[in-house]
Amino acid sequence: MRFAAAVVAVGLLASACSSGGGKGGSSASKANPAADQQAAAAINIKASDFPPGWDSSPHKDTAGVESQLATIYTCLGIEDPAKDQSAQADSDDFSQGGRTTVSSQVRFTNSVSDADHDFKAISGSKAPGCIQQTFQQAVTALLPANAAATTGGFKIDRRTVPKTNKVEAVGYRATFTITIAGQNIPVTADAVYVRKGRAEGTVTFVAPVTAVPDDVQTQVVTAFEKRM
Repeated sequence: MRFAAAVVAVGLLASACSSGGGKGGSSASKANPAADQQAAAAINIKASDFPPGWDSSPHKDTAGVESQLATIYTCLGIEDPAKDQSAQADSDDFSQGGRTTVSSQVRFTNSVSDADHDFKAISGSKAPGCIQQTFQQAVTALLPANAAATTGGFKIDRRTVPKTNKVEAVGYRATFTITIAGQNIPVTADAVYVRKGRAEGTVTFVAPVTAVPDDVQTQVVTAFEKRM
């Protein structure tokens, strides 16, 4: 199973909650789709953000993401992002050892107020419950039907994350267990939601058995924030 896919719903939502000013127009208060698209791509995480030993591959969308996002948007009271979006870009998927996966997404809203509303929703009191509900559904749906696999122990906690370049940021850690053929595999998924101006960004870290080390997460997230 590709463990990173389990956190897609969480990761995509985060990108709707970080509004910022990056390169190529991200600091502008007025939407410019072409400049915003260029800026979004420039902000996303890159190979140079990681220590040695990490590989990358082109980003792949996961089936069912749209319906999962619709569920969490409804729970949080966020409108369909397509209605207020100027641009959106995904990073490559970065991995270590073929299992641990890190990725990011950046989008620009049409106005600062749109991004402000999104961030208030994802950092509010309802967020952990909404994320857990959608995340659990997403993970269950991604399990192979013939694998006789089960999941359990879902938990969402807030997590302290680095903040630099005058961004707003909030973090969450999702933990759960996948049981396959009697073997219990713990999985940790960390998501960081960053906002500055009209730019919204999300960085997600997904790993079986052992979470991505804090120093690696700090290095990647800090580099990401500095480009907003």
